[in-house]
Amino acid sequence: YCYKRRITFKEVYELWSKDYFDKIAPSTQRTWVAAFKHSHALHDMKINEIKVRDFYLAIRRKDAEKIIMERI
Repeated sequence: YCYKRRITFKEVYELWSKDYFDKIAPSTQRTWVAAFKHSHALHDMKINEIKVRDFYLAIRRKDAEKIIMERI
């Protein structure tokens, strides 16, 4: 991934998933997609600016299933 420019969380996910998803089962892919959608507050943040608290707030939602939280 390109670390020289300011890349967003969403861009990292898109690059990573393009490379990783063909190596995992469709059910696992769906779980990762759900976890990504759940973390929508992080999508437009620059990856180098995301703090632990940002992840904590993203996974703290009451409506999320445990498996999704583990993926985030």
